[in-house]
Amino acid sequence: MPNHKYFFIILLLITYNFNFAQWEQMEGPRGLAKILYADDNVQYAMTDSSRILKSTDNGESWTYKRNGISGKTIIESFAVKGDTLFAATQSGINPGIYKSEDGGNNWDLLTSHSSSRNYIIKIINNRVFISGYFDSNEIIKYSDDYGESWNTPSGLGSDFDKANIITKGNSNIYAATSSKFFFSSDNGSSWELATSNGLPIAFSGFDFLYQKEGETIIGISASFQGISIYSSNDNGNNWTENSSISGISNLHYYNNIEMINSNLYSIGIPKNLGDPFIILTSSDLGNSWSEISSKPKYEAYSIKGNSTKIFLGTIAGVYSNDINTNNWLETSQGIRFNGSIDGLANLGSNLFVLSRIGLGKSSVYPGIFEEIMLPSYENFNKMFATNDALFVYGYTPGLFRSTNEGTSWENVSVNLPENFNIGEFTNNESTIFISGSGQDGNYLYISTDNGNNWNGNLVGQNYISTISEDDGKILAMTSEQILVSDDIGTSWNELDITGLPQGYQFSDGFISGNTVFVIVSDFTNYQVYYTDNLGSNWNLVSGINNYSTLSKIGDNILAGTESGVFISYDNGKNFFEFNEGLTPNIEINHIASSGKYFLAGTIWNAVWFRSLNDVTSINSENDISLHDFQLSQNYPNPFNPTTSINYSIPFSDFVNLKVYDVLGNEVSTIINEYQPIGNYKVEFDASQLTSGVYFYKLTLGNKVITNKMLLLK
Repeated sequence: MPNHKYFFIILLLITYNFNFAQWEQMEGPRGLAKILYADDNVQYAMTDSSRILKSTDNGESWTYKRNGISGKTIIESFAVKGDTLFAATQSGINPGIYKSEDGGNNWDLLTSHSSSRNYIIKIINNRVFISGYFDSNEIIKYSDDYGESWNTPSGLGSDFDKANIITKGNSNIYAATSSKFFFSSDNGSSWELATSNGLPIAFSGFDFLYQKEGETIIGISASFQGISIYSSNDNGNNWTENSSISGISNLHYYNNIEMINSNLYSIGIPKNLGDPFIILTSSDLGNSWSEISSKPKYEAYSIKGNSTKIFLGTIAGVYSNDINTNNWLETSQGIRFNGSIDGLANLGSNLFVLSRIGLGKSSVYPGIFEEIMLPSYENFNKMFATNDALFVYGYTPGLFRSTNEGTSWENVSVNLPENFNIGEFTNNESTIFISGSGQDGNYLYISTDNGNNWNGNLVGQNYISTISEDDGKILAMTSEQILVSDDIGTSWNELDITGLPQGYQFSDGFISGNTVFVIVSDFTNYQVYYTDNLGSNWNLVSGINNYSTLSKIGDNILAGTESGVFISYDNGKNFFEFNEGLTPNIEINHIASSGKYFLAGTIWNAVWFRSLNDVTSINSENDISLHDFQLSQNYPNPFNPTTSINYSIPFSDFVNLKVYDVLGNEVSTIINEYQPIGNYKVEFDASQLTSGVYFYKLTLGNKVITNKMLLLK
């Protein structure tokens, strides 16, 4: 009897090339980041999808830390004491005060609150302070056991407004609201209201408080009007304004005043669109300011620092600057773009991504992007590509074309009506279709020469929210109408919509042959219906709700939803989850394909991609019906030493295929992984087994099929 060894199994997936296939997130472009905290040991930042990131190497690399905090929330305040973290969130699911005791790996909700309330958190002398809305009052609470229980101090009064700053002085603690100033001499257990003489009646509160040696308190207010500085020598009862501040630009408003290594820093946000932001610094507590000449090219919104570096949170990631240099470096490794994707387009071998921070181009995956200059400072939110040109447009009139991958742009809307606002687009290999509003209605314009010339036809008075083209048929949808044209937009037939839910509006869709798909919505629920007889009958698509977008890629239909990607292999009759690898409950707003990949653009989490080989069109010509769960007899049988096993799974789930001997002992695991719907074929090599009868068992969820095979040597 030969020795039993490890069994060598050759797997050959004919219908699928699916080995741990899943979605992966691209590396760029970078996204908006807010610096939450920085010291010499650790730095924390937040992306515009409100994901917390942590760095322990001075910003060189970052990792996500948010397990336990619900998504799509805004982190208003953040406090750190070693590995204990506190985060106050606003909006989203379960807004409230969260705590982590392991450096941000896991979070627990300490107390929930109204989503419209702002809170601040501060740790002073090992006491945690929270200012916000509790028990129908704006008050301060403190905890001596790191959030397990909370106490209400005395002396705040019933008319206390939420503190916008709490800080430690030399011997006292100070709290400032939008109109009042308080101080405490017993570590916040009780408070006294200062008279605040000398502050303006319309005072908006302090953004920075600092107590110099002695009793002088410096309070700085940063606002749309500029920077104001006040000082007090008697715990805030009397204030004197510094009227001779120098170096402040009246073209900017200021926020985020921070003290870093005894110097003050503030970011100046331009009041006029297109003007650059500035970074100011002061070495004399705000009496005089100077602009830092070197800065990142992307606008910054937050600033923190430690003993060696300054960190800027910008719309394009985190940048750092050594204290003694003027060289800003991007330190966003690990931070991928997390904002809303406005467009995906392919041109040649390049992928173009349009987002709030601009236009990026990548020729490789997972997507190392270079910046492409847009034609102006206008807000561009739509993009498409033909075989040899890239087009962008936005909220203002104008359609811009680049034939050299974004190096230069030209306005090709000169033949469109004046003040024509472009709405939607579609295109095929030879023709561009754009919809939009003119002075007397809504039009469909067509170009057959790459945008040089346009011909238009009036469609109606209602705004066209969707257009789609397939083999000469054009679909145009308004919020209340579904129109189809067989003559390139010269005339239109309105489809019967009596079979659709009444009172719903139409938000997206496409046409494929004689079949029309449409997303209907009451702004709360989103459903998909289809008709294959131009409106005589409408059918509700099962398997998913809350669609955002639909795309036909090859013979498959992909749906972007508020909870990921779903796919249909049977022309929209049934949809199945296609989310392997995606962040849970991710919201998809664009779906496309590029070369060998599916692409998914998101609202909150950048661009994701996965191989087109992960799915193959399945139709009635397959040997095994889609609706059957089947395990075929192996062939050849009897066999020596290899045999083929075919099986079919009618829905995506975890699949297990194992081999047993006649005593019930498991001798081999052939398949043990998640697989999508489809037909499969595997090769089993039994060269290390002895002759005899064996059983192979296929498990799909709670379904099981077992067959018998004979090995003869």
